Amino acid sequence: MKLPVSRMLRYKVIAGALLLVVTFAVFLLQSKENDSEWVVSTETENKLEEPQEIQIQESETSNDELSAKEEVTVDLDGEVRNAGVYTLPGGSRVFEALEKAGGLSENADTRNINLAELLTDGTKIYFPSKEEVALEQELSASEGGLINLNTANATRLQELPGVGPSTAEKILSYREQNGSFKNVKDLLNVSGIGEKTFAKFEAMICVE
Repeated sequence: MKLPVSRMLRYKVIAGALLLVVTFAVFLLQSKENDSEWVVSTETENKLEEPQEIQIQESETSNDELSAKEEVTVDLDGEVRNAGVYTLPGGSRVFEALEKAGGLSENADTRNINLAELLTDGTKIYFPSKEEVALEQELSASEGGLINLNTANATRLQELPGVGPSTAEKILSYREQNGSFKNVKDLLNVSGIGEKTFAKFEAMICVE
C-alpha cells in the first residue's frame, strides 16, 4: 500500500527536523565539555604558579635577613691595650677591631701585620712586641748561618771567633749610642776589633 505523496513529504520533514535537533544537541554537549576542560586546566596552572612565586619571595627575604645579621668574632692578643674577644659587623677589617680594643701599645710592632685585612670569624690575631720581631729576625738570620749585628744579643755575638763577653758588650754599647749598623765594616769602629779579628768572622755577619 503506497502512502500519499503529501504524507510521505510530511514524514521526511519531521525526520529531518529530528536529525537537526539531535545534531545540535550533540554539538552543545561537546562544547560544554571542552569549555569545562579549559577552565579546569587554566585554574590548575594558576594554582601551580602561585606557590612558586610565594616561595621565591620568602627565599629572598630570608637571604636579606641573614646578610643583615652577619657578624664576625675575633680574639685580639699581644701588644693591645685591651686584649680580648670582640664582635664586629661582617666586612670589618683588622684596624677596626683594634679601635674597639683601644689601639696598640707603644711597644707593638705591626710591620708583619696587614691592618687592612678583612676579619675572619673565629680567628685569633696576635700583635707582637718590637723585641719579639727582632728575635724572630735574628732566628731567621741564624738559620741562614748569619748573625745580625743589629739584633744579636751578647750571647749570640760571642759565637763569633775572637769575640768574648767584653767585646760583645762593647758592640752592644756602640749600637745603643750610634744606632743600627749600616754596614758590617762599621764593626771596625768598635774598640777591640781590628782588621785581623774582623776578617775571621766577616762571612758570618750581616746587617738588616
